[in-house]
Amino acid sequence: SQPSSAQPSSQCIFCAIAKNQIPSYKIAETKKAMAILEINPLSKAHSIIIPLEHLTIEKLPKSAMSLAQKLTKKIKKKFKPNDIKIETSSFQSHAMINVIPIYKDIPLKKQKSDEKELKLIQEKLQTKSRTKKEKTKKTAGKDNVSNLPIIKMRIP
Repeated sequence: SQPSSAQPSSQCIFCAIAKNQIPSYKIAETKKAMAILEINPLSKAHSIIIPLEHLTIEKLPKSAMSLAQKLTKKIKKKFKPNDIKIETSSFQSHAMINVIPIYKDIPLKKQKSDEKELKLIQEKLQTKSRTKKEKTKKTAGKDNVSNLPIIKMRIP
């Protein structure tokens, strides 16, 4: 059931990626969108945010744009580009947001990226699942506390 006015073509690549029918270098995913690396990037860490549903640009969910902004911060931190260009476009009438890092003295040009480099970029940008983070914090906290001496009375 598609509430959107855009009907996906049976060969829509982004619908296939969203359904995990085509492998991609996924960086992050929300309930409504996912961030993946562009396999023919214009620059290092060029990423695409795609809505999980086949939507037109006008119907892009706000969460897709906020995912693009989070990714922009992460790319700035990890790869230090001079600027990042965020632009919406659509392919096979499936809306997407391009997050394109711009580096000093490196012209933007589409080129096929090799798998090794894409995996390295993916590892740097990937959002680790939150539950794992919380567990490590909790256990780290417990370990720190257990190393402290136990004081039975409160010293003013």
